[in-house]
Amino acid sequence: MFSIEINLRVITPSESNSGCFLIFLDDQGNLPKINLETNNDIDKEIEKKLDCFFYQNDIYPLLLTKQFSSIENKNGKVDVFYNFITTTTASKTGSFVLFDKNSIELFRMSNNKSI
Repeated sequence: MFSIEINLRVITPSESNSGCFLIFLDDQGNLPKINLETNNDIDKEIEKKLDCFFYQNDIYPLLLTKQFSSIENKNGKVDVFYNFITTTTASKTGSFVLFDKNSIELFRMSNNKSI
């Protein structure tokens, strides 16, 4: 038996740092994830998850950019990664942070989350 997690990477170009981009993290400082059940439609589950974080006007343009990225299989856990591109940093919850290991760790620390 193995588990499947769908990881959603939502990125946007950084307006303040040329050549850099921002990545969306949930309130815990992690990529949004879905634990996939065998009888669920992946696309519908992705849409429901994104709806938790983004405003309705931004959901469908975001879904149009969906790209499969990679699959990792480690110790009976399969991680599937999808990338999404947006031009807005507006979100209901969570935040966009500069894609840099130190920035992500600072974001997690500021939310009192373990690294």
